[in-house]
Amino acid sequence: MARLSDEDVYRICYIPGDYKNGTHILGRTYTFSWLIQGIILGLLPAVLNFFVLPSAGINIPFEAKTILSIVFGFILASIGINGINDESLGSFLLTYLRFRKNKRNTYYNPRVKKEMRPSLEEVRSADEMLPRDKAIIFYKRYKEEYEKRQHEKVLQEQDRA
Repeated sequence: MARLSDEDVYRICYIPGDYKNGTHILGRTYTFSWLIQGIILGLLPAVLNFFVLPSAGINIPFEAKTILSIVFGFILASIGINGINDESLGSFLLTYLRFRKNKRNTYYNPRVKKEMRPSLEEVRSADEMLPRDKAIIFYKRYKEEYEKRQHEKVLQEQDRA
């Protein structure tokens, strides 16, 4: 397998500010898939008004069909093109459906009582110490050794004198 040199690993490439990855419309860059989603969503109200509703026996005047198709088509197309939270509408819907599928609901269980939790003293066994207790014991031992060394120094100075 080929190995990368340090120059390859740490080489930084700067992306220029005018680099475009997609279609540029009104000062904003859109990917091609987002534009396709917007067009499909924009055409849904027209298909519904001109083909589905008349076949179901619901008759709406032509002017109302046109206005409804334009208004709702524009709203759905803008949602499809812009997406939600910098994510395309399709991926947002898939994420939402996965969330709903894997969602876990918790319910109140009256059999679980907060009072039944053991206290810290009950959990801790006799040979087990908390870090605080270990630190106190260490400090006491260190203090005793320090005082002992100081006492030995004083005795050695008295012997010399």
